[in-house]
Amino acid sequence: MTPTITLIFIFTFIFTITTVNSLGIASTTAITYNTSTICGIVAGKPHQYIQCYQNKKLIPLILPNVSFKSISGGRSFFCGLRSNGLSFYCWDTRNPKSFLEPRRLYHSENVQLSDVAVGDDQVCARELHSGVVRCWRGYGGNNGVEFPSPDQSFRFRTVTCGYGFCCGILKVSNRVFCWGENGENGVENLIQKQFENLSMSTLVSGVSHVCGLNLNGDLICKGKNNNDDDSGKLNVPSNSGSVFSHLALGENFTCAIRIKNGFIQCWGGDFGIDFDSDNVHNHVMKGVSFESIVAGLDFVCGLTTKDLSLICWGNNPNWHTKHHLKSDVYVPLGMILPGPCVKNDSCRFCGVYPNSDFLCHGFGNICNQCRIELPVAMRLPPTISSSSSSSSPNNQPSSDNNEEKRSRGWKLKMFLIIGSVGAFAGLCTILYFVMIGGRRLLKAKIDNSVQPTSSESDNAYVDIAPMQNVGGKIGTGEVWNLLDHRVGIPEVNEVESVEIMAYTAMHCVNLEGKERPNMVDIVANLERALAYLEGSPSSFSMSSL
Repeated sequence: MTPTITLIFIFTFIFTITTVNSLGIASTTAITYNTSTICGIVAGKPHQYIQCYQNKKLIPLILPNVSFKSISGGRSFFCGLRSNGLSFYCWDTRNPKSFLEPRRLYHSENVQLSDVAVGDDQVCARELHSGVVRCWRGYGGNNGVEFPSPDQSFRFRTVTCGYGFCCGILKVSNRVFCWGENGENGVENLIQKQFENLSMSTLVSGVSHVCGLNLNGDLICKGKNNNDDDSGKLNVPSNSGSVFSHLALGENFTCAIRIKNGFIQCWGGDFGIDFDSDNVHNHVMKGVSFESIVAGLDFVCGLTTKDLSLICWGNNPNWHTKHHLKSDVYVPLGMILPGPCVKNDSCRFCGVYPNSDFLCHGFGNICNQCRIELPVAMRLPPTISSSSSSSSPNNQPSSDNNEEKRSRGWKLKMFLIIGSVGAFAGLCTILYFVMIGGRRLLKAKIDNSVQPTSSESDNAYVDIAPMQNVGGKIGTGEVWNLLDHRVGIPEVNEVESVEIMAYTAMHCVNLEGKERPNMVDIVANLERALAYLEGSPSSFSMSSL
């Protein structure tokens, strides 16, 4: 009986949905830190209205017949963006009566906004289609002085605000640009300089520091851990690559959700806690998985995966007394949306969040978060029976076996390198080679190599090359530096084959419009790459891309 072998590769991707929450970032939960007001957008109701909690009691419903997409809080006010993106409102939380008197800061008939972000006393929002960012002064503004907006020539993918400054990720370059009102020596200039050569996918602000994930999923933090500390000691955990998803930043601390289990890890200030370890003082959060988190100056709230309820905790035993909250960590807001309700066709990339139809009450869906993850090493199949083994030609000279193993290793590395340079080209390449080249490789693996013993196969794994940000090296002809040298020195035809695939993937990702290769071009170049491996190379020209 001939065994069937299936290789499974799991690739997901980061897109520009909001996945990080803090002082000045759009989310479905928000904290107004100077008045200890906690708000959320309710789930499972005909309208996605805002519900708030302050001074140990619920605040009367805020515009109960209006649906909101996201909210963000600052020092003494918070703002909410309506579901259609055509207007947003702000509420002053210093006076309970003002909850019934929202202030509309923006309204348009056709220009939709996204990413409304409240800092200290400023609020900025991004135009959905153009990427232009506009800023306003909120309640209790700086004596009527307008908060500056960035030049309209800058187009942003996301925006976040801190204490007197805002930062965003530029659309074209993925670089960080910051602006503010603190002058030449302001923290915004320090942060932008520290992010100068880094390409980012997400970004979130605290009081005076900013954290985010780069294009490889690595956690990076810049700035100062509070206004009085110029040392820049942000205490970022080591080995944080592809570990965290959501982030929340306070005055001098950072918290993050771990991808693998949804547990919280915090560092900086008095938040040196890890709810995935046994050394935990607050056992209430131990073993609890979260969908998202948001931070005030000195406390954090998280939305639980179990029932979408909100849990808050602080950096000392008396934090709830200081903020006029009950000692119970659960905030009685009811079930809160884990993400905005969007049109049904907006979740085609990473799928729909479970029970979205109920959570959005039939008005759209909540999209699953897209993440970059490393390929998962899968177990090899069990050892083939002795009868099958005896009939296979496995008595070839060892030199032939070594050469065959090395050739197979290069072929597998060639498949996987595409996964590191782009979603479209990577998926096309993997699917193509699984269907066409995979059968040949795996048949050769079964027929021509020495079969492992039972104990060897039980613990054998496919060796997967780690993902890298490789576009720059491919573009400068340094493909060789990207290859895994553990498999030995490649033959000329092997290098040529990998280069064809790498250049094809790079052009699929970087070019746009008519310049971008179509499926016919991609398949043709993959056939050329396969021909090189089989010893019958055909012509390859960069102009064909």
